[in-house]
Amino acid sequence: MNRIVTFIKQRKIISAVAIIILIVGGYYWYNKSKSDTAAIQYKTAIAEKGTLATTVSGSGNVIVDSSANIDPTITGTVANLAVSVGDKVKKGSSFST
Repeated sequence: MNRIVTFIKQRKIISAVAIIILIVGGYYWYNKSKSDTAAIQYKTAIAEKGTLATTVSGSGNVIVDSSANIDPTITGTVANLAVSVGDKVKKGSSFST
């Protein structure tokens, strides 16, 4: 360490030039490496009222979570069905006559 300090003291001009070159080179390298990375760009717009239209499509099978079999105790013909497919019914309600 002493030898380096003595060398720098004896050759002040060369040491100063070397330090300046290192500083300028470091600054150049820093700016060059910083500009190589792509900057994130955002596209902004003013919010507007309007109609939003979207379409969703899909395919597959529909699986029922739960089902029930209806086994009436009386035989006969159903004259009126008071519910449609997908309607919710409660326990004990009459839905056919």
